[in-house]
Amino acid sequence: MISPVLLLPLLLLGVKAVAVRTIGVNSPGSPGFSSRSNAQVIASLATSANTPWDWQELERRLAAGTLSNAEVGQAIDKLIAFLNTQPTNQPLPWSDPFLAKADLAGKISSQQYQRLAKAFYKPCAVSIAGTARAGVRLPVRVRCGGPWQLPGCEYVYALRQVSVTNGATLDINSDRNPNALKPNPDYLSAKAPTEITGKTSLNLPPGKYTLVFTIDAAVLVANTAPLAVNNLPGQAGGWPKGHAAWTEVINVPIEVVSADQSPIALVADPTVDPNRTGAVKINAIRVIREGTGQHVTVDMAINGNIVPCSFDVTLRIDGNQYPIGWFVASQNSSSIRGLALHLEGLNSGVQTADVLLRPNPAHAEGIAGLERIWGGPVDVLNVPLQRYDLQGK
Repeated sequence: MISPVLLLPLLLLGVKAVAVRTIGVNSPGSPGFSSRSNAQVIASLATSANTPWDWQELERRLAAGTLSNAEVGQAIDKLIAFLNTQPTNQPLPWSDPFLAKADLAGKISSQQYQRLAKAFYKPCAVSIAGTARAGVRLPVRVRCGGPWQLPGCEYVYALRQVSVTNGATLDINSDRNPNALKPNPDYLSAKAPTEITGKTSLNLPPGKYTLVFTIDAAVLVANTAPLAVNNLPGQAGGWPKGHAAWTEVINVPIEVVSADQSPIALVADPTVDPNRTGAVKINAIRVIREGTGQHVTVDMAINGNIVPCSFDVTLRIDGNQYPIGWFVASQNSSSIRGLALHLEGLNSGVQTADVLLRPNPAHAEGIAGLERIWGGPVDVLNVPLQRYDLQGK
């Protein structure tokens, strides 16, 4: 019988042999890895574009002058193919050094850089409500690019025009414009990842339309974007020449209803009633001293994932009702106004209050993707008050 001690070296040799076979001749660190042809390394990017090894190998060969312009282009085409499979803008930690060196060496053509930029930054997105009243100022949100940049670059874009298919151009003004009476198109611009928000006029009769959004975009050398207004780059006519520039045209359908008709439907399905699902939570009602009286705030949350909600909020306290604001909750987002009031002489014996919610679709109009809300009342009764105003008395 062979001693286990004598078997150990044989076992270790076997493990080492398996490890060598596992690494393989073309794996990082193996003798064959760096001896591959340029064509083999570039072909490997089809499966390794999101790993460092092949990019580092190509970067070394680029620095050594052993990659032709055509081979650099082939490697970048592999990167573009990979980026086209990705749903969002993302960082490129492994290929960034290679891209930066190839760009500095003038080995990326303007046509290829534009294809790279479009694949990297992704198409722009426009958000508007699917249904709106005639004559309103329709909120518009434009999002282009993302938080990540190509090496040494910055991405700028501008909303040039909003029009109706085969129809008129619509007026639009930026939410950032300090003078709403004097629209300035330069305010309808941004550097990624900042969004463009504004409002466009819907001076259209009821019917179904397609709004056409024309957006200019460019990839500039970092820190060269002009500051046309309020640190914004302005419209494309004022941009310097950069790495790439293009125009996107986005068509968005919308239905315009009459001015006296709400575009928001009211839901009455009892299975999604917030009274039953517990979608409304009153976290606290706090009372603090304010001058000679009290400041009351309502801290609340509404889960709009089950059914969106748009409520006027009333606080009933000490027998009196006070409108204190509104609350809109849709999927993964919410908008709030108010939820506080000042009282004079709130009785020290008052220890509870009621929060009364009444549906009001007007607050939900113009929010992209929000086309229905819960249509019934929700009452949260006998909520304990946190009476910080009584402390120290």
